[in-house]
Amino acid sequence: MAIDRTSEKTVWISWEWHRRSAELCKALNVDFLHRDYAGPRLIRYAVLTVWTVLTLIRRRPTLVFCQNPSIVLAAVLCAIKQPLGFGLVMDRHSNFKLSTKTSRSAKWRLFHRLSRFVNRAADLTIVTNQKLADIVAIEGGRPQILHDRIPQLAQPSEFALPNRFVIAFVCTFSWDEPVEEVLAAAALLPPDYCVYITGRPKVARLSDEALARAGERVSLTGFLDEPSYSSLLRASDAVMVLTTNEDTLLCGTYEAVSVGKPMITSDTEALKSFLPIGCVHTPACATAIAAAIQHAIAIKLKLEGEVELLRENMDRLWEARFSELLRTVSTIRASHPRSASDS
Repeated sequence: MAIDRTSEKTVWISWEWHRRSAELCKALNVDFLHRDYAGPRLIRYAVLTVWTVLTLIRRRPTLVFCQNPSIVLAAVLCAIKQPLGFGLVMDRHSNFKLSTKTSRSAKWRLFHRLSRFVNRAADLTIVTNQKLADIVAIEGGRPQILHDRIPQLAQPSEFALPNRFVIAFVCTFSWDEPVEEVLAAAALLPPDYCVYITGRPKVARLSDEALARAGERVSLTGFLDEPSYSSLLRASDAVMVLTTNEDTLLCGTYEAVSVGKPMITSDTEALKSFLPIGCVHTPACATAIAAAIQHAIAIKLKLEGEVELLRENMDRLWEARFSELLRTVSTIRASHPRSASDS
C-alpha cells in the first residue's frame, strides 16, 4: 500500500538531503523534490522559498510532505498551505532543540516560536518517540510516531582497512556529537584498535594535540560516497554513533542494523529504550567510550546475534506504524477541500 501520486498530486519537499526522507518517499511512492543552495543563509532561505512556492504553484498538489529540518521550510509551507489549498504532513525527526528552550538568545527564541507555529499548523507531525509526540500534542498539533526505516545501503566498493579492530564512528561533526571525547577515548585504546571517523571535519573541534595523542588509532575518512561508506560499515567490527541530545534516534544506528553490525551508542533514555539489545550504551566521556568499545569487541558474536533479532523487531514495528500513518494520511486527503474534485 502506498500514496497515490496520480497527476503529481502528492510531493515531498526538502531543503536538506536526509536518508530518512529518501527512504520514506520510496515507501510512500512520493516524488522527492530536494533542492539546496549553498549561499549565505538569508539568501539561501530566499532562493529556496521562491523555488518552493513556484514549484507548488506549478504542480498544484493536494498533499505535501516536508522535512523539518529545515524549520524555515516548514514555516513557509504552513504559511502558504491554506491559500494554495494543500494538506501538510511534516516529518520533524527530532529537530526540537529542547536544550535551548530556556535560552534568552534571539535566535533560539525565534526558533521555538516557529516550532510552536509549525506544530500547530501542520495537519500531521511525524516524530520518532513518545516524548516528542507529547510535545506536539501539548502545543496543539497532531503527532504520529514513526522511527526510521532500515535502509538498503549501496553495494560496497573496495575499502582497504588495517588488520586491526576497526570501529566506524558515524559522525557529521554536529554540536551534539562528542567528537573530542571520542578522540580522547581513542588515545586510551590498545594499539590494535582503529577508530574511523566519517564526515567533513570541523577544524575547531579537532585539536592537533588531541589528534597527536590518538595517533594511528584514529583515521579521518572525510566525506565518503555511498559505496565507500557502505564498504566501511560492512568491513568494520562495530559501528559507533553518539549524541548528547537526550531525545534523538540516530540514523547511523539504522545503518548499522542494516549491515548487521554491533553498535556502541549513547546511554540516553531514548536510545536505551529503542535499542535494548545489539549494542553497548555509554556515557559521553572518554574513559567510558573506550571501555564500551573494548567491551563491544569482547562480546561481538553475542551482539551480532542480537542485531539480527533487533532488525526483525524493528521491521515489524515500522510496518505496523507505517500502516497507521497511511490510514491517517488518507483521512487528511479525504478532508482536503480540493482532493475530491481533483482526484
